[in-house]
Amino acid sequence: AGRVVDLGDIMCQSIYNLKQEGLEISLLLR
Repeated sequence: AGRVVDLGDIMCQSIYNLKQEGLEISLLLR
């Protein structure tokens, strides 16, 4: 039995991950 993943959850998670990566990159570029 697999858990049904909500598309909204995927979108929020991917956007959150992108923001985290963007923050790390901006910190590295300083």
